[in-house]
Amino acid sequence: MKIIITLGFVFAFTTSFSQADAELKYCSRAQNYIQEKWQYFTFNDTLTAKVIQHYPTKILCGTVAVASMTIVELNNGEIIRVLDLCGQSAELRQNQIIKITPAKKPEFKVSLPFIFEKNDLTNKIESKSKEFDLYILKTTWGNL
Repeated sequence: MKIIITLGFVFAFTTSFSQADAELKYCSRAQNYIQEKWQYFTFNDTLTAKVIQHYPTKILCGTVAVASMTIVELNNGEIIRVLDLCGQSAELRQNQIIKITPAKKPEFKVSLPFIFEKNDLTNKIESKSKEFDLYILKTTWGNL
């Protein structure tokens, strides 16, 4: 009887680890798929823009390089994504007017603040920024 209970616990833990591992792999593949669609561009002059949505970094730069991700509307009405390496602009608010200065794309891997959660209605894992992920493709590196 103890063996059956023990095997039951082992099976339950293995199943939950397998599910968590599968979810992590799915999130990683989804993030890579999204980023492959983005159209990167550079700019030379300071841009003025209105913040639509800001996703701050969750950790400080250090062992891992991180960038904040901000969706902004430029003065000409164009909506773009700005990645700010080690960006600590956690206080950015919607509709706030900001200045963006040019920055070079890092030559190393940078972690972005993608947040995946399970949708209770569909029971599927989705990106919290899904309304922008594949609809706002123009992306640049800049300092906020």
